[in-house]
Amino acid sequence: MTNFTTYDAADYLKSESASQAYLDEALKLGDPAGVKQALGNIARAQNMQKVAERAGMKRESLSRAVSAQGNPELETLFRITKALGVQLGVRRLDSPMKSGKSRVAVASPKAARSFQSSRVSVAAKPVMQAASAKKAAKKTSVRRAGTRRSAAR
Repeated sequence: MTNFTTYDAADYLKSESASQAYLDEALKLGDPAGVKQALGNIARAQNMQKVAERAGMKRESLSRAVSAQGNPELETLFRITKALGVQLGVRRLDSPMKSGKSRVAVASPKAARSFQSSRVSVAAKPVMQAASAKKAAKKTSVRRAGTRRSAAR
């Protein structure tokens, strides 16, 4: 008799880049259930209890939010993605002239109908990139402010 092992995506999501690519692909498909499943798999790969603590929620609440029956609010999604080290973002799809139909990756069918004419997709981006950009911008503004003060004196 042959023994089969159960496939678990969390076993393959040990690196930050693998988790980012996995979530990005789930978002590109535009299926809310797939996005929740991807978030759950990444959370399990990073230890569900630790992710829940970083998100400021109980492990049971995190599990429920990313379950098939869960319907997390946008605020909850932001907390979960931040705890996972990724960020939801927006990027433009192909030019409207290239295809006749509008494709949208959004969190619900109702939202898809309301955004049918827009050409956007949601993508996962590392939080660290955004944080380093903010730090660089802050340093630049501090330098400029320092220059202005010294020039005024």
